[in-house]
Amino acid sequence: MAHCAQSIDCSIDGYPKPSAWLVRKLVGPMVLGKFLRQGFMRHDTRAPVPGVPPPDASLDAAQGLATLEAAIARFEAHQGPVAPHFAYGALSKGAYEAVHAMHVANHLDALTV
Repeated sequence: MAHCAQSIDCSIDGYPKPSAWLVRKLVGPMVLGKFLRQGFMRHDTRAPVPGVPPPDASLDAAQGLATLEAAIARFEAHQGPVAPHFAYGALSKGAYEAVHAMHVANHLDALTV
């Protein structure tokens, strides 16, 4: 959940390591379009946010969830422009809402309890 929080924070603060121009302008938008049409995302849930250190491995589930909830509240309250996505390029806040929801859902799917 802390990883998902990092991604949400980067949508406000900027992603430190964008993908290559071709990915951001062609491949990423095509993949995003597929995700938006099908209503879900499948990606490597072990992959870090590019350029962002992995979350602290000592965080327990409650701390991870609290971090995610804080990032969601920050995103909802954010009134300024959003940063380009590292792979999808320029997105609206509404598109980011869908991306973040699908991202979190994909990570929740990957959890084994």
